[in-house]
Amino acid sequence: MTAQEREADPVQVLRQAIVEALPRLQTVESDANELTSGRNTAEMVTETVNTVLLAFTRAAAPFGNELAARAAQQPGGPLATAMSYLRDAFARLATGDVSPACTSMALAQSELNQLD
Repeated sequence: MTAQEREADPVQVLRQAIVEALPRLQTVESDANELTSGRNTAEMVTETVNTVLLAFTRAAAPFGNELAARAAQQPGGPLATAMSYLRDAFARLATGDVSPACTSMALAQSELNQLD
């Protein structure tokens, strides 16, 4: 973990990762719905989803242990709920189910906003 990462607020990093990921996923969802189905569309969706997931993981991974510890302190709290929604989003994205993944990510964002 870098010095800058040590100074960052893990919840804020998670929020920012969602802020950056969600619009890109919503765009790929919209594009996929507008285009005719086919190999190129599926490849485009897969490539974009993989890029978004990689960026999200790179941003949030250094804080995973701290976020998990904080969530464990309040199992039914907003952070724990947000992390549950994010796990659901990642699972759905792994199967190419972009629309429900966007919904789960938006719900996670809403939960994190309760922490202000």
